[in-house]
Amino acid sequence: MSDFQVLLAAVLGSIVLVSSLIGAWILRHRMQHAKDIERSLKMVPLMLKLPPQEVDEGANRDEREKIKENVARAEGVYSLLSGIATNRRWLYSQRHISFEIVAQGQQIFFYVAVPVTLVSAVEKALVAAYPNIQITPTEDHNIFSDEGKIATVAGGEFNLSADNDFPIQTYKTLDFDPLSGILAGFSRLQPEEGIGIQIMFRPASPRWQIQARQHAKDLLNPQRARARNPMHIAANIAMAPVKNPDWNAKNSMTDPTKQADSIDQKMAQAIEDKASQPVFETLVRILASSASLNRSQLMIQDLANGLAQFNLPGSNGFVFQVSKSPQQLATDFIFRFFPTRKKQVVLNATELATIFHLPDEASASATPFERKGVKEIAAPADLPSRGLVLGSNFYGGRENVVRLTE
Repeated sequence: MSDFQVLLAAVLGSIVLVSSLIGAWILRHRMQHAKDIERSLKMVPLMLKLPPQEVDEGANRDEREKIKENVARAEGVYSLLSGIATNRRWLYSQRHISFEIVAQGQQIFFYVAVPVTLVSAVEKALVAAYPNIQITPTEDHNIFSDEGKIATVAGGEFNLSADNDFPIQTYKTLDFDPLSGILAGFSRLQPEEGIGIQIMFRPASPRWQIQARQHAKDLLNPQRARARNPMHIAANIAMAPVKNPDWNAKNSMTDPTKQADSIDQKMAQAIEDKASQPVFETLVRILASSASLNRSQLMIQDLANGLAQFNLPGSNGFVFQVSKSPQQLATDFIFRFFPTRKKQVVLNATELATIFHLPDEASASATPFERKGVKEIAAPADLPSRGLVLGSNFYGGRENVVRLTE
């Protein structure tokens, strides 16, 4: 075989290999998109309602203590939902859940959209944290303006400003309810205006926690981290023929004079604390619709400003990315798309609870939430099964029909 034939065979083989890789990538992308559509069609929207608190309940307690206690309840919900993870397949991501806040005109609604197979697990987790909650299946919300149509839709998604190993601000260091900053963006809407936020999450790979802990160790021992850097290793190999060996290199890795400073030590501890809890791949998406594009953009800016409170100086925070395609944004919002490739934002249970939790039962009048009319107690276990229907009792996520016997 001549040199020309060998070269030709090599070129053709390279073309076939590259074409096969491109074809496999396209096929994988299409299969993942088809799975995203299938999952979106199997999501069940549930409306969440809490009763107003009695006037005398918790009257003498510190307000900050009540806020932290309320957010901690949501933290327990996320910890329980970390158990929804299944054996991970290389092609598809884990199933996701979407907590949502939607405002239409002057009314604010809280929803959770759940895969149909996880409805029971999510209901139990919510009831465990909020015994008085009322969870009811509902139709999907529609916040799109009839007057503006798709041309006046604005919104986008949030990424992190730094590597996702670094934590954001949480409720544990705040003296106010972080939900109030978000809900401020839902106020003062006109009757035909709508705005919504989706906080979608799914369990992250266990590998993330391993890598995060390794990052924390590297911050505590920068010399060892430098020795493990591929570029540093390659440079040492290249310089090996002309450089004398450093017999003290191994000892210098543990030299106390070359250890991390106090800032790196604090950051390493913060990363370790974040990795010690259940972690989730997260996608935060916001959308607004009104009669004009300028008004929708202003509404989005107000809501995006509410998430600036989670920026932790020297660590991490949110960066808003405006969507360039209103059509794609509306489609992603309606179908609650959470693509497999979206892995940049990883938050733990505490961080997620800080962003989304149900409002405290005492804040009934300050903001127009959709609530239960009154606080209920559990119905007797021996309710009659026949007789005149008086109404329903909702408690512990269950509905019991109350009847009057003859």
